[in-house]
Amino acid sequence: MPSSFRATPCATRRRPRRSAFAPSTSGRSSTEGIDDVVAITGVFSLGNEAVDKTWVITSLRRAQTLYALPGGATSIELKVADVFAAETVAGELRGRTGLKADSWMKINAELLTGLSAQSSSKSMIQFFVVLAVALGIASVLIVSVVQKSREIGILRAVGTSRGRVLRIFLIQGAVLGLLGSFVGSALGALLSKLFEGLVRGPDGAPKFPVQLDLELFVLATVLAISVGLLAAVLPARRASGLDPASAIRNG
Repeated sequence: MPSSFRATPCATRRRPRRSAFAPSTSGRSSTEGIDDVVAITGVFSLGNEAVDKTWVITSLRRAQTLYALPGGATSIELKVADVFAAETVAGELRGRTGLKADSWMKINAELLTGLSAQSSSKSMIQFFVVLAVALGIASVLIVSVVQKSREIGILRAVGTSRGRVLRIFLIQGAVLGLLGSFVGSALGALLSKLFEGLVRGPDGAPKFPVQLDLELFVLATVLAISVGLLAAVLPARRASGLDPASAIRNG
């Protein structure tokens, strides 16, 4: 068995494309000084120009014959469930077999660096978006407390408890977050689909497909409601702590 063993995740999509070769056309293949006549049954595109120009898909036995490797292989590629666990899997293979095992993370270190930078940028953008939303809701509720301080004072004067006033503004913050999540999700889905349709390949398929699932919308709604509640805490405490007499007199 050869001493080359490579563990890389792979996900390919097969798509027929136009070619000068018709199905079942005969062609000549030559490797390692061995010539063979093969039947071309189809031409496929994997979406990678470099791969499309150099790869030939054939049976294992024919490839072994062409490379004079009876019962052997030059390399074996594996697909892992978690692409970011490829290096761990490669390390386990090296320890168990003693063969050379390289992951895509090692072979494509620059790509990994780019993906890490992209992930960090995404997390930073999400943080500032959430912060902006929280500040917006808090400012709206603070203005509401100032404008309605007289009404709050009257409610406190007729016996409304501080806890009830607190809950009123917390509920208001949650409702603002819920409505914001509905409007934001609808606009986000619409803009995503518009962006998806801007650039398409020769076959009409989008080059930048956008996947929208129920879990994403549920997560956005829960996050918006949570941010609304947290942003409403300070205005709600301020409203519940108003002195009824001062609020009615100065409101």
